[in-house]
Amino acid sequence: MARSIPWWVKAIIAGGAVGGIIYLGYEAVKSLSTPPGGPCNDPSSPCYQALQPYKEQFQICADEYAKDLDAFIKEIHSKEQALHNLSLIL
Repeated sequence: MARSIPWWVKAIIAGGAVGGIIYLGYEAVKSLSTPPGGPCNDPSSPCYQALQPYKEQFQICADEYAKDLDAFIKEIHSKEQALHNLSLIL
């Protein structure tokens, strides 16, 4: 009489199969989503080189935005302080 495989061994085998399928799917999506010529975070790739001018322009915009936001916050803070001082007088 042949012994059957315990349920927990079947569960381990099924889990390994599901994990393998998920891993293969992940690798397939990763390979399809990586641009030709390599990833854009590799300095030797054409994608990285092509993005550099835009990255520099973005940094200029981000710096300008931060400066304008800081000025706006200071202006709001000074107006809040003026209103607070006015409320103390009244």
